[in-house]
Amino acid sequence: MSSTTEKGHWNNSFPYETEQLKVSSNELKVRINVLSGQQDEFFVCLSPSLNVSGYGSTKKEAQISFEENIKIFILDFLKLPVASRTKELRKMGWKQQKIFKRQFSKAFVDQDGVLQNLKNPHITSLETAI
Repeated sequence: MSSTTEKGHWNNSFPYETEQLKVSSNELKVRINVLSGQQDEFFVCLSPSLNVSGYGSTKKEAQISFEENIKIFILDFLKLPVASRTKELRKMGWKQQKIFKRQFSKAFVDQDGVLQNLKNPHITSLETAI
C-alpha cells in the first residue's frame, strides 16, 4: 500500500461549520476542528469527532502529539477493509455523502460555548491527508 503524507495545515481563524473526511482506497483526507487548551499542567488537543487526542508540556508539543496520533489513526483506518471503514465512521457519527460529513461536535462544550475542563480553551481547524 502506498500512501502520501501531507503536513497538516492548522488554521486559527475559524472552526469548520461542517467537518469532512474524503476516503479513497489508499488515502484519507480530513478537515476537522481541534479543541485545545490546558488541563492541569498539560496542554491538550483533541478531535471529538474522531476520538483522537494529543498532549504535551507546551501547546506546540500537544499539536505535534496530536498530529502523530491523527497519522496513526489514518494509517490504521486505511488498513481496514472498505466495508469496515464505513461501519466504523458511522459508529463515530459520520454520515456518508460524496464526502463523509459531520457537524461540529459539542460534546466537550458547555451551554455557553466554553470547552469543559480546559483553561484558555480555543478551537482550531486542521486539514491533512495521508
